Amino acid sequence: DFNLFTNSCSTLIKFGLRKYGFSKINGFLPRDVFVSAAYEILKYQNKENLSVSMYSMPQLKVPEAPFSKNSFPMNPMNWIRLKKLQGIV
Repeated sequence: DFNLFTNSCSTLIKFGLRKYGFSKINGFLPRDVFVSAAYEILKYQNKENLSVSMYSMPQLKVPEAPFSKNSFPMNPMNWIRLKKLQGIV
């Protein structure tokens, strides 16, 4: 059954990445988890022989939903990581 904290699509991805060694990935809201995952995977490529690329694409607009925004509460460290990934900090 769906549960935001223990059984949502983002938590399942987080637990899967943790199983394969990315133990520092945190968060439970989707954007929080994905910012944490992107930051940790990009950091990991410097330690291992791993090639990672990050592409920024515009969000697709669908008539049924507004554009997404940074979800709050967002872990303050992940907010800083998001700005680093965007090249702002």
